Amino acid sequence: MKEIVTKTIKNFEPLKHRMQKVFSYNDIDVIDDSKATNPDSTICALLSIKKPIILLLQTTAVLKQRFHLITACLRQIPLTFLVQ
Repeated sequence: MKEIVTKTIKNFEPLKHRMQKVFSYNDIDVIDDSKATNPDSTICALLSIKKPIILLLQTTAVLKQRFHLITACLRQIPLTFLVQ
């Protein structure tokens, strides 16, 4: 049973726009998580990444209201871009 669970997790592919690896180059991964439409989803997605992060966010009213929470929780983000 353990082997089946391990294999399933290793082979899991997320849905499009949900932590979807778009491409990799020189150990840099570009991940599309554009379906994370609320701050809690964004925080969970970012916490799952173990590499340094450059974050590109489209600003919405909700993200603007809670952006301080995201940045406070995720001090490992060296660079953040907000797109209107």
